[in-house]
Amino acid sequence: MDVQPAQAITLNVNDGLPDEVWCSIDETYKLMPEWRGYRDGIPYWFGHEDDPQFLWASIEPAGLLVSGVLWEELWEAWIGELMARLSGVLGREVSDASA
Repeated sequence: MDVQPAQAITLNVNDGLPDEVWCSIDETYKLMPEWRGYRDGIPYWFGHEDDPQFLWASIEPAGLLVSGVLWEELWEAWIGELMARLSGVLGREVSDASA
């Protein structure tokens, strides 16, 4: 069985956003493919840590961390869609914070 690669990116979305913006981000999470809901306050897609593939998100000092285990092609498409949707919500480009 092939091992799926670990993926991670920190997006340029910071914790200091107003509550109404975080509500819109929450709605965006739920519209993303393979939404699995929240577990212990953490949003998940595709599965959870005990599944072969999963993604989760967490707001960190450097930005919005999205991490998990997913095939590269699926990751690229999925994270691209998330960045596009969040860009629409925030009215500015959302991208890799380290770029």
